[in-house]
Amino acid sequence: MRFRFRLLAVLLLALAPAARALPPAWAPLGPFGGFVQTLTADPRQSGTVYATTPFGIFKTADGGGSWTTSLLALPASAVAVDPVHPSTLWVGVSTFPASRSLRMLKSTDGGATWAPSGAGLPATIFNFPVSLAVDPSDPRRLLLAFNQSLWRSTDAGASWQPSTHGLPTTTGFTARVVAFAARPAGTAFAATSEGLFRTADAGLSWKRVDHGLPVAAIDLLALAPSDRRTAYVYIAALGLYRSADGGFSWQRAAAPSNIFGAALAVAPRSPRTLYAVGSGGTLSRSTDGGGRWSTVPGLAGLTSAALDAGAPQRVYAGSAARPLGGVLRSDDGGASWTRRSQGMTGLETSLLAADPQDPDRLWTTVGRALFRSANRGTRWARATSPSSTAYLNQLAASRDVFAGVLLQVPHSLTTYVLQRSADNGATWQVALDALSLDVRQIRVAPSDPSTIYAEGLGLAAGTSRLYRSTDDGSTWELRSSGPPNTFCGFGDLAVAPSTASVLYLASAQFDATSHCHGGVSRSDDGGATWAPADAGLPGVDGGITALAVDPGDPDRVWAATAGFGVWKSTDGGQTWSQTGSQLADQNLFVLLASRVPVRLYTVPAGSVSVLRSDDGGATWQDWSRGLRVQSIFALVADPGDPRRIYAATSNGVWVLTETD
Repeated sequence: MRFRFRLLAVLLLALAPAARALPPAWAPLGPFGGFVQTLTADPRQSGTVYATTPFGIFKTADGGGSWTTSLLALPASAVAVDPVHPSTLWVGVSTFPASRSLRMLKSTDGGATWAPSGAGLPATIFNFPVSLAVDPSDPRRLLLAFNQSLWRSTDAGASWQPSTHGLPTTTGFTARVVAFAARPAGTAFAATSEGLFRTADAGLSWKRVDHGLPVAAIDLLALAPSDRRTAYVYIAALGLYRSADGGFSWQRAAAPSNIFGAALAVAPRSPRTLYAVGSGGTLSRSTDGGGRWSTVPGLAGLTSAALDAGAPQRVYAGSAARPLGGVLRSDDGGASWTRRSQGMTGLETSLLAADPQDPDRLWTTVGRALFRSANRGTRWARATSPSSTAYLNQLAASRDVFAGVLLQVPHSLTTYVLQRSADNGATWQVALDALSLDVRQIRVAPSDPSTIYAEGLGLAAGTSRLYRSTDDGSTWELRSSGPPNTFCGFGDLAVAPSTASVLYLASAQFDATSHCHGGVSRSDDGGATWAPADAGLPGVDGGITALAVDPGDPDRVWAATAGFGVWKSTDGGQTWSQTGSQLADQNLFVLLASRVPVRLYTVPAGSVSVLRSDDGGATWQDWSRGLRVQSIFALVADPGDPRRIYAATSNGVWVLTETD
C-alpha cells in the first residue's frame, strides 16, 4: 500500500504543470567606472573596500579585482565600517534635490542589505558631506557631523541625540569631520569651521584643542591607525599640523600647498607615512610625518585615497577623471598603478547602437565620450567622439556610425546635426547640416543596412522632415516634409524589420483648435508619402511615445503611450486596440519587439524594471532579475541573436541572455 501511494504521488507530480522558472539574470557589460566620491577600506579585512559614487555604493572583496553594487542611492557620506564587527556598516544617503533630506542606513551583512537607522535626526541637510565615525572601544557609540552640528548614538545608530556641549553656538558654525581615536576609550576629534575639538566621553562634552593649533577652519583630519598619539589636521591658509601626544599639542609639519585639499590618509602600519589628494586631483606622498612631500606622477582627477590594512604598500585612489573615473590601485606605495574598476556600474550610458551587419560591434556613450566594443560588450575602447564639448542625442550603426550632435546656432538656438563616421569612429563628417535638419531620429533599416533614415525639424522651413540614404550615408535625399507651422512634437520613427520601405512615425501636429495632437502615420514607399495610421489610438498630448514593428510582419505594430499603456494593430495601423490590462494606465517610453514571435519588452516610466510579454502584449511579467540600475533609457536587440537583449541604463550597459 505504501508503494502505491508513493507511485501515485510521483505520477501526480509528473502530470502537474511545471512551476514557471525564474527569468534569466541580467549581467553588467560596462563600460565600468564612475565618479568616485569616497573610498573606505575595511580596517580588518584586507582587500575589502567601499566606494561611493553619485549612483550608489560599490564593494570589492578582492582588492578591486571585481566590484558589486551594494546600494543604489545618493550617498551623503562615506561608508563607516565597524572596526570590531566589519560586516556592520553605516552610511548617510540623501534624497537631494527633491527634499534635501538625510536617511541614515545600516547594514549588518557587509552591505548586502540596508535598513533605516536614524531616529531622532532632523530631516533637512544644510551642509555636505556628512561625516560618520564608530568608536573602536565600543561600536555601539557613533558620532555624526550633520546639519551644522554634531550628533551621537549609544545604541548602534538606532537613535540619535545632539552632541553640542562645549561647541560654539555662533551662526555659521559647521562640524565637518569626526573621527574616533583607538584609545583612550571614548576619545574623538571633530574638525569644525571654528577649529579642532576633542571629546573624552564619546561626545557628551567637547573641548577646543588650541595648544599650538590655530583657531581656524579645519579642512582635513586624519588619525594614525597604528599609533594613538599621532594625528594630523590641515588648515587651508596655514598648512599641515601634526600631534604626537594624542592631540593635546600641535606643531606645523608643512606650509600651505596645493598637494592638500581633497583627502588625507595615514598608512595603517606607519604613522609617519601619509598620502594626500590635492584640490587639483593629484596624489602626493610623505614618509617623514608630513615634512617633505613628493607628487606621484601620471595621476590626475583624483578625489580620495584609502590604504589597505593587510598590505602595507597597497594604496587605492578614487577618480573623477572623465570619462571613466573609477578606482586605481598601487601595490608598491604609489610607484605604479593599475585600473581596478571591473564591475563598477557607476557610469551612465544613455545611448546604445548595435551594428546589424556585424553583431559583435556595439556603440555607447558615457557623457560626451563615445565607446565601441568589437566583442558584444565584453571589452570597450574609447572612440573619437564627434564633439568633445557637446552631447549626442542619437546614435545608430550600420557599416558606418551616425550621431546627432548638439550645435549652438545664432539667436541662442540649439540644433542636433547629423554626423557620420566611415572609419570606425576615428573621424567624423557632417552628413546633413543644421539648416537641412535638426535631427531627432536616426534609424537603420534592419533588412537593408545600407538604407538609413534621419528625421527631425527643418530649421529654415520650420517643418518636420525625413531624409533617406541608400548608400550607407554617403548621400541623402529629402523624402518628405510636413506643412509649415503644424509640427509640435517628436515621437518615434520605426522601420519595419522585414522591409526597408515601410515606416511608422509617431509625432504630434496642431489641430484646427491649436491643440497639439499625437498620432501615427505610415509610409509604404520609404517616406515619400504618408497616410494616417492611428484610428482608435488615444488622442492625448504627446501620447504616442514609442513604436515597435513585428520583425516578420510589417502590418503588426505596437505603440507605447503616455498614460494609456500599450496598443496593438494587426492591419498596418488602420485599427488599434489596447492590449495588456496590467499596463492600461502606465506611462511607457521604451518598447522592443523581439524576433522571437509576439515577444515584447517594455519599461514603465519611473521604473527600474523590464517587463516581458510572450503573447503580443496581453500579459506581462517582470523580467528584471539581477538588474540593479536607477534608470533604463533603451532596450536594443542583438542583431545576430534574438535571445540576447541589451539595456542602456544609468549604470552602464547590461545584457540579458534568454533561455527560451
